[in-house]
Amino acid sequence: MRRAALALALVGCAHAAPSVARDAGEAYVARLEAPATIPVGAAATLTLTIDARPGFHPNEDYPHHAAVRGDGVDAPARLPLARAPTSLTAAIPITARTPGRHALTADVAFALCDADRCLIEKRTLALTVDAR
Repeated sequence: MRRAALALALVGCAHAAPSVARDAGEAYVARLEAPATIPVGAAATLTLTIDARPGFHPNEDYPHHAAVRGDGVDAPARLPLARAPTSLTAAIPITARTPGRHALTADVAFALCDADRCLIEKRTLALTVDAR
């Protein structure tokens, strides 16, 4: 019984889930994801994805971008988002300067259009990363 409990505990620790923040609106579903742990002093990557809902697409002329900030973590002040026919994406480089849990905030600005209108969105996604 004790061995089984220990084995389950070890399996749970070996595969930690990534940290994920989600947001959704009339025209989009957004997701910001970070690895379960990041190495202190080494580069890691946050993944930002904004999927347009059916009937919407990213505006071709809008300067879609994200800005990430957090204590103890270096990140770009402003990063453009890559545009595809029905989505926006960014691989956001971060580096933790110190070990521990760090709260990160991504301020994202984007515009999605349908046949009749364009919606300009400014959203904030937040998550926590564990640096070791």
